[in-house]
Amino acid sequence: METRKDFSNKLLKRRELEIVFQDEKNPGFEKVKKEIVQKFKVSEENVVVRNVKNNFGNNEFIVDVFIYQDKAAKDFIEPRKKEKKKAGGVE
Repeated sequence: METRKDFSNKLLKRRELEIVFQDEKNPGFEKVKKEIVQKFKVSEENVVVRNVKNNFGNNEFIVDVFIYQDKAAKDFIEPRKKEKKKAGGVE
């Protein structure tokens, strides 16, 4: 794991990272999140993995990660998941 970019965004109270992973297959969001938590020694609830990119045939994965200072800053900025509507009409 190599850090390409490390930017401290004081306005949004987060650290913006671009990290390169070397792996034979796509590491996935959960594995990347666990690696980030271990390396930077931060709480898992403050880490957001934005995307995992790769060029075909290459074992290099570029990952964009945000590490927030606290949960309140993350909850304020990150979009909330939409709730699924119940199927079958009105109850």
